[in-house]
Amino acid sequence: MSSLISRLGLERERNIQKLFPDPVSLCLLYKASHHGFTLSALREKI
Repeated sequence: MSSLISRLGLERERNIQKLFPDPVSLCLLYKASHHGFTLSALREKI
């Protein structure tokens, strides 16, 4: 699998990290568009 880069900005990441009591490291686990997921597929499931 190729490497993915999150579009989460540094300031936004820091704001999210403040929500946790202990220091955390955030990473992107799944990017739907990279794995072939489409909006039409979502609509089919609804």
